[in-house]
Amino acid sequence: MIDWLGGLGVESGVQPGYTTFRSPERLRREINALKEVLGDQPLGGRQHYLRWCPDTWIHWESCGLAYDSSVGYAEQVGFRAGTCIPYRPWLLSLNRQAKLLEIPLIVMDRSLLGYMHLTPEETVPVVMTYLDRCRAVGGVLGVIWHNNTLLDPGYRSAYLNLLGACSGVDSYDWRVDNWNQS
Repeated sequence: MIDWLGGLGVESGVQPGYTTFRSPERLRREINALKEVLGDQPLGGRQHYLRWCPDTWIHWESCGLAYDSSVGYAEQVGFRAGTCIPYRPWLLSLNRQAKLLEIPLIVMDRSLLGYMHLTPEETVPVVMTYLDRCRAVGGVLGVIWHNNTLLDPGYRSAYLNLLGACSGVDSYDWRVDNWNQS
């Protein structure tokens, strides 16, 4: 299945387990197990439940991960990082710029449904507002839409509408970082 998806150009990423937060050893074990399956390719992803702190970047970087997308709100949609432009964060405790890239998370389905209590019909205009804001500055709309949300016909339809709205929009390839040449 992994080979088949890879052949279709589907990118594999990581979502380390809940207990990897603030546990670099557990994180490293999970990342190494995934690398055994996927081979040696650049990987990125996000922390489970968006469990993040500035040390997360250090832990991810030490595991050789290329990007993180954990800096987003669980309770609402929006610009937790203050931007939609991918950036290399400053590692304050190490007094240097990170090697990994932060791709800010702007929208998560669980925020819309679980915290904001929006109907499928209400989600589309909200996400479109953020898509327009990101477009206006040439930024990236970081979105998480969980597979189990797609089981609900209304939210599946909302997701498909959002995909349609994004067609024709330039895609972002983190492997070719246009903003942060280092």
